[in-house]
Amino acid sequence: MSLVVKKSGLQGATDTDVWFAPVVSGAGFNSDFVAFTTTTQFAGVGATMAAGQLFCFTATVDCWIAQGANPTATKGAGSMFVQKGVQVVIDGSQGAKLAVLQDVGGGNASLVQITA
Repeated sequence: MSLVVKKSGLQGATDTDVWFAPVVSGAGFNSDFVAFTTTTQFAGVGATMAAGQLFCFTATVDCWIAQGANPTATKGAGSMFVQKGVQVVIDGSQGAKLAVLQDVGGGNASLVQITA
């Protein structure tokens, strides 16, 4: 779901698209987690993404991500740089799997499905 937020009264204010999803846990919570240093593919929900599904990705360290049928994340062309703590919304239509690679030090990454 998208919500348009207008920041009235602020100099240089712009409209912003904000994504939000309810936080759930238990059986209805479709998520995936990996600890990584080298390029690592998600094995759960991150290996079965499909068109029409949205996912929220975040990591504890700066990293690179790649999406596709059998992706390998690399530092540079073909992968996207993601700063630690930044949440990225990923559309499953870009490929069934997601891979992540550390930028400098190893860390943890989370992928949560935010659509049914």
